[in-house]
Amino acid sequence: MNINKYNFSGFIWGPAKKFTNEILEHINKKFPVLHYYIYDFKNKEDFEKSVLNIYTTDDIDPNKVKNVKIKNMLNHSFSYTYFKFYIEKPNFRKKKATGNDLSRVVEAIKKEIREKYKSKISNYIYDIIIHISDNFEQTKDIDIIMKKYEKHRQHEFINLKYLLKCNFKNDIFNRVDMLVRKYSIEQYLKNPNYKFNFYNKMQKKRTQKNTMKTFIKLIESLKNGFNKNYPILCSMNYKIHNGSHRTAWAYFSNRTFIPIKCMFKSKSADYSIKWFIKHNFSKENIYIINNEIVKLNQYL
Repeated sequence: MNINKYNFSGFIWGPAKKFTNEILEHINKKFPVLHYYIYDFKNKEDFEKSVLNIYTTDDIDPNKVKNVKIKNMLNHSFSYTYFKFYIEKPNFRKKKATGNDLSRVVEAIKKEIREKYKSKISNYIYDIIIHISDNFEQTKDIDIIMKKYEKHRQHEFINLKYLLKCNFKNDIFNRVDMLVRKYSIEQYLKNPNYKFNFYNKMQKKRTQKNTMKTFIKLIESLKNGFNKNYPILCSMNYKIHNGSHRTAWAYFSNRTFIPIKCMFKSKSADYSIKWFIKHNFSKENIYIINNEIVKLNQYL
């Protein structure tokens, strides 16, 4: 699977809001979903305008969008999820009405999702669950349209595998500190009396602080779930800036997506294995790191 780029985008509309995570997980099994964004509009007018703009990329009658689709959507929340994903072999055909490319794979995805969830949607009408771009050109046009509505974007999520891939430099993973945290989580959950020696040494070298108690509290709190209101802070090219402990938990617990917030000015840390060698970590520690790097590469 290619998880380094996207070529299609889609929307999960308000009527299917409570099934959003299920739908995205389902799509991601075959076609990697790189990002998704939750949009929330405070008034009917802005919401309606955004949906109408999105459908200008399609060949559907705007009156049908407004008087049928949007009319039904307004009975639900003024929100939707915008997602971006990758299809390696779109298998295009020509649309009879326009002659434009239409991916047969996209058609199959939409049909499958509609069939699975239409009975679960109150007052269901056709095409109020999911919309996906037909082709690459529509994907680009939708990207441009969605930039107009960024002020309504409440949350951003990224595929964890993609986030971790973005933290390689010259094929070397730059956030081995995160792997040490993930290893420490595993040891603690196996044995509550685990001493955190490796973790403590790393933190002392990095910050001159003992953060073990705080880390344990975080582990215990994360057992109850990940809070999207506390996103991982990243640079604009997705280098992890703040949130390595929570990223470690997400990796350990095999989460698909993780909430992030991109910062325009953010220096990325460099904690590759070279940093640990330079700071005289033991052979046992380096062995653990190498083992964790092998596991990471297998995961990715």
